[in-house]
Amino acid sequence: PVYKPLTKDYTRFEQTVIMIRSIERNWKFDYTINLIVNSSITKLQKNVLNSLNVEVYEVDPTFESGDVKLSRSLAYTLKLRKPGTHRFILDCDMIAVNDIGPQLKKLYKHDVCAMYEWDTNITSTQSRYDNCVHYLYSKFKLSPPRVPFKLAKLSHSYDRHFGNKRLPCPLYNPIMLMREASARKFGPIYERLWKELYIPEDHINSAYMIQLGMSIAMQHVAPYIGQLDAGVNMLPSLMIHPKFRDFSRVYLLHCCIDSYTFTRELSDYY
Repeated sequence: PVYKPLTKDYTRFEQTVIMIRSIERNWKFDYTINLIVNSSITKLQKNVLNSLNVEVYEVDPTFESGDVKLSRSLAYTLKLRKPGTHRFILDCDMIAVNDIGPQLKKLYKHDVCAMYEWDTNITSTQSRYDNCVHYLYSKFKLSPPRVPFKLAKLSHSYDRHFGNKRLPCPLYNPIMLMREASARKFGPIYERLWKELYIPEDHINSAYMIQLGMSIAMQHVAPYIGQLDAGVNMLPSLMIHPKFRDFSRVYLLHCCIDSYTFTRELSDYY
């Protein structure tokens, strides 16, 4: 027989509520949830958000191209009603399943911590990759990477999750922890990269190029770069690996829309 898992579609708003409720239930340290919304929400949705312990900011997109509407640069620069020492930037399609506080505390001395992204191999040779890196830090007047970026043969996430490797170049992932001062420097670079490099007709390659620019920008603004442990920003589909069968080692599940197939009961719980 062919196995076809039961699927359930969650709206973007439902994903957000699942995320917020899971944080409130499982995180034990001092934090404030700040939610940035760049599309209209209904009165009912506002009432639901008001029932949760969350600061809501309705904003206009800072970048628009076709169906792409982003306000993520504001996650780094927006003046918050309840300021803190760090900003932990998350997506809405995540579930907080264990207290991440002890993991973050180990990294507070770092300005940036992020896991390796799946892929930034936008060229087939090291020399072309070097040319891309040089073009980016020259065009955007950024410092050259402290360690030369190496063309990767395998998925960075796979290496990091299962091999615990510290690869020679930290590659940008939007799930990141950043000190306030560094965040304010990073946000404008982030916005400019999208505005000047994004090409709708070449969505994948231009997005990778932007991501590579973000990696260089991370090093430009941050003297210390750390990494979130494997188990943070965890894809549910990877939990079949023996390393993560102990659910206590998983902190944030990144469902990425399709992966809600694997977490339907857990998502419904929140």
